[in-house]
Amino acid sequence: MPLKTIADVKLTGRALVSGWLDKCDARKSQAVHDLFDVIENSADDEMKVKAFDALVRADKADVKREELALKKQALDDQRRLQLLAIIKHLPTGELAKIASDHKAAAAE
Repeated sequence: MPLKTIADVKLTGRALVSGWLDKCDARKSQAVHDLFDVIENSADDEMKVKAFDALVRADKADVKREELALKKQALDDQRRLQLLAIIKHLPTGELAKIASDHKAAAAE
């Protein structure tokens, strides 16, 4: 759907920045395409500037979300490695005993 007003451009930019379209690649791609279309074809200079600004802000937000996801993955990997290091030093059967004790405590 072509963007016809500045409000349309702002709403589309907000959707991209907020990540509302992240789970739907086709819609996200269409939104980006619509903003580029405004930049290339609109006669309204203010709309062009708003569309460009929306694309820049969306890109920054995407980079920040990706950085956070990578940090979270690194922390998860570090925790797994720490657990593996601990498990290596446990006597045989001790892990099963800990798990069954935990399961019993959680049931209470």
